[in-house]
Amino acid sequence: MNAKSLESFYDKSISDIVEGFDYEKVKKVMDCLEWEWGGGDKIPTIDEIEEVSIRLLRRAVSENISQCATGGFVVTKDGHYLTLSFNVENTDNVSMVEVLEDIMGEKEDES
Repeated sequence: MNAKSLESFYDKSISDIVEGFDYEKVKKVMDCLEWEWGGGDKIPTIDEIEEVSIRLLRRAVSENISQCATGGFVVTKDGHYLTLSFNVENTDNVSMVEVLEDIMGEKEDES
Protein backbone atom coordinates (compact mmCIF):
# COMPACT_ATOMS: atom_id res chain seq x y z
CA MET A 1 0.00 0.00 0.00
CA ASN A 2 1.56 3.34 -1.02
CA ALA A 3 1.69 6.34 1.31
CA LYS A 4 -1.29 8.10 -0.30
CA SER A 5 -3.46 4.96 -0.09
CA LEU A 6 -2.43 4.40 3.52
CA GLU A 7 -3.29 8.01 4.41
CA SER A 8 -6.68 7.62 2.73
CA PHE A 9 -7.25 4.33 4.59
CA TYR A 10 -6.56 5.96 7.97
CA ASP A 11 -8.66 9.04 7.15
CA LYS A 12 -11.60 6.74 6.37
CA SER A 13 -10.92 4.60 9.45
CA ILE A 14 -10.86 7.63 11.74
CA SER A 15 -14.01 9.00 10.14
CA ASP A 16 -15.81 5.66 10.65
CA ILE A 17 -14.66 5.40 14.27
CA VAL A 18 -15.78 8.94 15.07
CA GLU A 19 -19.12 8.42 13.32
CA GLY A 20 -19.79 5.21 15.26
CA PHE A 21 -18.65 6.44 18.67
CA ASP A 22 -21.32 7.45 21.20
CA TYR A 23 -20.02 10.85 22.34
CA GLU A 24 -23.36 11.63 23.99
CA LYS A 25 -22.86 8.66 26.33
CA VAL A 26 -19.37 9.91 27.21
CA LYS A 27 -20.78 13.39 27.86
CA LYS A 28 -23.46 11.96 30.19
CA VAL A 29 -20.81 10.08 32.16
CA MET A 30 -18.62 13.16 32.39
CA ASP A 31 -21.57 15.27 33.54
CA CYS A 32 -22.56 12.67 36.13
CA LEU A 33 -19.01 12.42 37.49
CA GLU A 34 -18.42 16.18 37.15
CA TRP A 35 -15.33 15.25 35.12
CA GLU A 36 -13.61 18.51 34.28
CA TRP A 37 -10.87 19.23 31.76
CA GLY A 38 -8.64 22.25 31.38
CA GLY A 39 -7.29 22.48 34.89
CA GLY A 40 -10.61 21.69 36.51
CA ASP A 41 -12.49 24.68 35.24
CA LYS A 42 -15.24 23.07 33.11
CA ILE A 43 -16.80 19.89 31.85
CA PRO A 44 -16.07 19.66 28.11
CA THR A 45 -18.73 19.96 25.43
CA ILE A 46 -19.47 17.12 23.01
CA ASP A 47 -17.56 19.02 20.30
CA GLU A 48 -14.50 19.30 22.57
CA ILE A 49 -14.75 15.63 23.51
CA GLU A 50 -14.91 14.62 19.84
CA GLU A 51 -12.02 16.93 18.92
CA VAL A 52 -9.76 15.36 21.55
CA SER A 53 -10.57 11.84 20.40
CA ILE A 54 -9.78 12.76 16.77
CA ARG A 55 -6.45 14.28 17.83
CA LEU A 56 -5.56 11.08 19.69
CA LEU A 57 -6.49 8.89 16.72
CA ARG A 58 -4.41 11.04 14.36
CA ARG A 59 -1.50 11.04 16.80
CA ALA A 60 -1.47 7.25 17.03
CA VAL A 61 -1.34 7.07 13.22
CA SER A 62 1.14 9.87 12.55
CA GLU A 63 3.56 8.85 15.31
CA ASN A 64 2.94 5.11 14.75
CA ILE A 65 2.50 4.49 18.47
CA SER A 66 0.59 1.57 19.91
CA GLN A 67 -1.30 3.54 22.56
CA CYS A 68 -1.98 7.12 23.59
CA ALA A 69 -4.44 8.54 26.08
CA THR A 70 -5.82 11.71 27.63
CA GLY A 71 -8.93 12.82 29.48
CA GLY A 72 -10.32 9.30 29.78
CA PHE A 73 -9.84 8.47 26.10
CA VAL A 74 -7.50 5.69 25.02
CA VAL A 75 -6.51 5.01 21.43
CA THR A 76 -4.85 1.70 20.64
CA LYS A 77 -3.15 0.98 17.31
CA ASP A 78 -2.29 -2.62 16.49
CA GLY A 79 -0.89 -2.76 12.97
CA HIS A 80 -3.53 -0.96 10.93
CA TYR A 81 -6.30 -1.65 13.48
CA LEU A 82 -7.41 1.36 15.54
CA THR A 83 -9.55 1.31 18.69
CA LEU A 84 -11.04 4.27 20.54
CA SER A 85 -12.33 3.80 24.07
CA PHE A 86 -13.33 5.96 27.00
CA ASN A 87 -12.24 4.59 30.36
CA VAL A 88 -13.74 5.51 33.68
CA GLU A 89 -11.85 2.95 35.75
CA ASN A 90 -8.99 0.56 35.13
CA THR A 91 -6.28 -1.28 36.98
CA ASP A 92 -3.17 -3.27 36.16
CA ASN A 93 -0.86 -5.80 37.74
CA VAL A 94 2.15 -3.52 38.21
CA SER A 95 2.32 -4.19 41.93
CA MET A 96 2.18 -7.95 41.37
CA VAL A 97 4.89 -7.75 38.70
CA GLU A 98 7.08 -5.87 41.19
CA VAL A 99 6.45 -8.62 43.77
CA LEU A 100 7.36 -11.28 41.23
CA GLU A 101 10.54 -9.39 40.27
CA ASP A 102 11.45 -9.13 43.96
CA ILE A 103 10.88 -12.85 44.44
CA MET A 104 12.83 -13.74 41.33
CA GLY A 105 15.64 -11.40 42.39
CA GLU A 106 15.77 -13.00 45.85
CA LYS A 107 16.01 -16.50 44.36
CA GLU A 108 18.83 -15.42 42.06
CA ASP A 109 20.63 -13.89 45.06
CA GLU A 110 20.29 -17.18 47.01
CA SER A 111 22.01 -19.28 44.33
